[in-house]
Amino acid sequence: MRKIVSTCIYCGCGCKLAYLVRGNKIVRVEGCDEDDISEGEPCIKGLTLNEVWNKNRIKKPLIRKANKLREVSWSEAIEKIVEQVRELEAEQIFVNGSGKITNEDNFALLKLGTLAFNTSNIDSCCGRLCHISTVRGLLDCYGIPNLTKMSNIEKIDTLFIIGSNPAINYPAFWNKILRRKPKLRIISIQSLLNLTSKFGDYFLEIEPGTEIALLNGIMHYLIKEKFFSPKAVKLKNFGKLKKITSKYTLSYVSKICKIDENEFLKVCNAVAKSKKLGIFHGMGFTQHVNSLENVHSLLNLAILKDAYILTLRGEINVQGVGDIFSSDIKVLEKLWNAKIKAIHGNIIDSLILNPVEFAFISEFNPAQSLPNLNKVHKTLENMFLVYLGSHFNLTCKFADIILPIPMLFESFGTITNGEQRIRLVRRVLKPQGLEIWKIAKLIFKKLGKKEFFLYKHPKELFWEIVKAVPWYRNINPEEIYKGKDAFARKKIKYKIFRYEDYKGKDEKRTKKYPLLLTTFREMHQFLTSEITGNSRTLTSLDKDRLHLYINPKDARKFGIKDEDKIEVISKSGKIVGFARISEKVPRGIIATRFHYKEMLVNKLFHSEFDDITYTPNYKCCAVRIEKI
Repeated sequence: MRKIVSTCIYCGCGCKLAYLVRGNKIVRVEGCDEDDISEGEPCIKGLTLNEVWNKNRIKKPLIRKANKLREVSWSEAIEKIVEQVRELEAEQIFVNGSGKITNEDNFALLKLGTLAFNTSNIDSCCGRLCHISTVRGLLDCYGIPNLTKMSNIEKIDTLFIIGSNPAINYPAFWNKILRRKPKLRIISIQSLLNLTSKFGDYFLEIEPGTEIALLNGIMHYLIKEKFFSPKAVKLKNFGKLKKITSKYTLSYVSKICKIDENEFLKVCNAVAKSKKLGIFHGMGFTQHVNSLENVHSLLNLAILKDAYILTLRGEINVQGVGDIFSSDIKVLEKLWNAKIKAIHGNIIDSLILNPVEFAFISEFNPAQSLPNLNKVHKTLENMFLVYLGSHFNLTCKFADIILPIPMLFESFGTITNGEQRIRLVRRVLKPQGLEIWKIAKLIFKKLGKKEFFLYKHPKELFWEIVKAVPWYRNINPEEIYKGKDAFARKKIKYKIFRYEDYKGKDEKRTKKYPLLLTTFREMHQFLTSEITGNSRTLTSLDKDRLHLYINPKDARKFGIKDEDKIEVISKSGKIVGFARISEKVPRGIIATRFHYKEMLVNKLFHSEFDDITYTPNYKCCAVRIEKI
């Protein structure tokens, strides 16, 4: 039995795992003691990868014929793709990258989209739907896209967590937090009580969508009481920040956020007296119609207190795909000796607002992940859809062509984790399917452009990546490919306050729709669960799969009892599930998980997005419930 050290496939921590392999099978997965991220203690999702790697796999190219998927050769599948592309205008084509695949495969998709398909519609699912506002906000306020370094947890005395549950979402990092806990105060600001909050020294349960009011209230208190960095006064827009936050008194904010004024004062004092503040936020904070405004407000607080940013991303390589797709166009043109279009398209525009005719989608499940799914499903039915993935999911039901690609640990290349650490992915098993860079090579050849894609090894692509991505120019590809981690350059260019006012943009309750629906994550599932759902261990631990949580007083008001079958209805759709009555849910809120294709909660969310980043709203949806 061989032991091969490679990466996990799940969250932005990007842990190393020890895979115990016999033949071409993973027998067991263990922690890796030399990994300074997990410190030998990865989460249960990583440790159960041996249960899922060969279940529900896509193993052969498939083409839909007479509404049935048929196995075909690679050459036939590639021929059909090229035939479709040749019939279309470039701007009717969309290419999707992914945080589940290597940097090199994402770079191949970038080159395929810009140079082979000649389109500017190129985006990444996880980046757009989760943390594009985080990246844009950091660029706006600091001039760089990532400031996180997990080791900075050792330097802080107070951790301010808003709209995130790292105890469930980032277990390896959470272990580091708990080790610091005797010397570390935790402030947790959430719309729902969660596991992280149970460890908090301070907890505020705020009305969904009122985050800017809360943050402006804290900043008003800090400025009034003079508990902020003296350097802040000299920074651009400090005066405007002071003016706009001046109305956010304790009482004013408490009414908006529906919190106790004395408890809010305690939080303000805790932030004020922190000497080394750390800030952590997640998708409970970003997935709103005012996503970028939220992030600006949080970064205003960070600058005011000279705080450490500790935010991680969603998927293991979501930072990487975002970095790749931010490549310098002029550098790419020089590297490729060709004129290419700047990227300006995005998933929301290409799949919802102005649907394209041809979508080339890798490791993304839009049939479950996008909002307003009734509309999205009709759109997917009407376009020519090519899906590249390792496992079958709901989107495969709409695909015209399905191409098998390896799981991350069957690939060879690199990832960039949530702290912008670049790490080698070693191949653990013989790949099932073809790596995307090899698929791109076949398409280039079929299009008669093989001279533009002559790579023979993924390291050749990585050499171009470090030239094209501005923050990677300090990276030595030879060292990375020897297995040595490296961090992208994190030099702050400037600090600018981007002041924001609370406008109450998120959807509100009405007489017809008297509850607000919000979503959260299950500890033992990941995203749309096409991989974790195959684990017998994780499935056995995944309780209340199709349940919707509701406060006892609301349940009595609407005549609902525990385990009643209920219908939840919004202006965009409806779903059916089972009631779970819980004191953990505030009045006026109904909450559920989003992982399961058996209960497509995103049918309820409307086509509502942040004006600038196009981040969808997944956290505030007015609904009503009816007992079935």
